Amino acid sequence: MWRAAVAAEGASCKRRVALRKDPEKLLEIRSKNEEYIFSSAVSNDGCIVAVAKLNSVVVYSLDGLTNVKAPDVRVLDTLPIRASALVFCSHSLVVASDAFTLRVICVYDRSTSEAHCFTSGDDAGEVIRLHAGHDAPKVVVLTTRNDIYVADLKSKSLHRLCLDIGSVFMDVQFMNDTTLFVLCADHQRTVLEYSLSDNSLSGKAISKEALSMASDEFVVDMEAHPDGTILVGSKGTLRIIDTHQTKRAMLLVDEGTGAVPGMQRPDRCFAARWLPGRSLLLCVPRLLSEPSLGAFRAKRYGQN
Repeated sequence: MWRAAVAAEGASCKRRVALRKDPEKLLEIRSKNEEYIFSSAVSNDGCIVAVAKLNSVVVYSLDGLTNVKAPDVRVLDTLPIRASALVFCSHSLVVASDAFTLRVICVYDRSTSEAHCFTSGDDAGEVIRLHAGHDAPKVVVLTTRNDIYVADLKSKSLHRLCLDIGSVFMDVQFMNDTTLFVLCADHQRTVLEYSLSDNSLSGKAISKEALSMASDEFVVDMEAHPDGTILVGSKGTLRIIDTHQTKRAMLLVDEGTGAVPGMQRPDRCFAARWLPGRSLLLCVPRLLSEPSLGAFRAKRYGQN
């Protein structure tokens, strides 16, 4: 766990931003017996983190991080669940496991009741993307069958969206409580807008051309948010779709980020997340690494 770096105000003439404060490593959670960590999630208030290992989900309290001299975490609970994805929604932890099974667990008060489960009657496939609503107690699920489901934790209902458009879905997230953004492996219909109120596509498809992307560039990461949806290109470019003013603002576009065979630029952005105060957390690779489990699954199921 790290405290994020702080960028200096203003950029140089070459559009490079210096760091005013380097990232600070707070602590490291080591798994026993060299178990792999498949997924993790942090609660909205930043007080709890859940880590999915091979045969269990461990829930930690982060209250000890406030101790400057010796930051520490303590185990709140260990759940005997083989999870493939985790996400916090409201005051509950949603765990995807056993092909298509969603368990809703109240980690703040385990004495309330047993976990509620969402299951699909048909062969829905394995959960590969799981995202929570920003305000409403809802989660959206993308499966290996290229199906999208929305689970309402309040009404305890689950329904499948009818999106028969012939495109491979790469991700789906809540833009707000009534709108979903769907990322597709399609040049003409790269980002789709789905209305949960009308249960239909809005027709506002965004193409690669509208995003001013190169012919050999594609979207590798998406962060949908009411303040703006972030799209990260394969060449390290970053775009923000301003949904309030229905315009696209393009940031961090650098002509020098051309792809080099067998190499990876250390300054290339490959993911971005919103922070409070309309700030962005940018993730850049510093070392060459082996493909992650997520990348393997994307290639395995044709979502490359």
